[in-house]
Amino acid sequence: MEYTFEKSPCNIPALTKEIDDSSIATDLTSLTLYGSALSVNFESALSESDETLLDAIITAHTGDPLPDYIVNHIELNETQTAQLATDNAARDFSSKLTAVLKVFNQGQGMNLAQSLWAHHRIRALEIVVTQDLANAMSVFSPLVGQTIVIDAMNLVISGDVETAYFVFAAATPDDESEDYHALTAQFMGFMRNQIGIYLGWESP
Repeated sequence: MEYTFEKSPCNIPALTKEIDDSSIATDLTSLTLYGSALSVNFESALSESDETLLDAIITAHTGDPLPDYIVNHIELNETQTAQLATDNAARDFSSKLTAVLKVFNQGQGMNLAQSLWAHHRIRALEIVVTQDLANAMSVFSPLVGQTIVIDAMNLVISGDVETAYFVFAAATPDDESEDYHALTAQFMGFMRNQIGIYLGWESP
């Protein structure tokens, strides 16, 4: 269950700890921050009292980072350090990609209805795994017959660009039957291609 807030400044590791340390009974699954738009996701809907507590935690959150003694006690081996560098590079690429998209959308005159629809859709992209899709992309073969709903924005922001590539390649685009439809096949193809270029899977 997603709960959305406007919050700035916000420190995701610190806020995660604050929520985990609270008496909220439902397990926290993820937090994402896009600008000042904060998304807090739980395994299921919160009770009324826990929702009130969450509001209070978000309001009280200062944006201060965790103390060094909490963050720096983790020691990474060589393989983990290399993975961290890869993840940080992917997150840096993702930040640049979202900046490019924002400027492009502004230049195209995207209106509020299109922006709201795009944020709604990109956080719940649907993939219907057909046999044809599995034949085209074998990674989907174990999931034939399933319908998957994916938060693609969370994938991009977190730097999980490999998974994001396949999501944008396979997700159902808007059919453009409404003026506010913004997640077109062209948009999906652009996202897939840009991520593919970064990964070395596609040509510029």
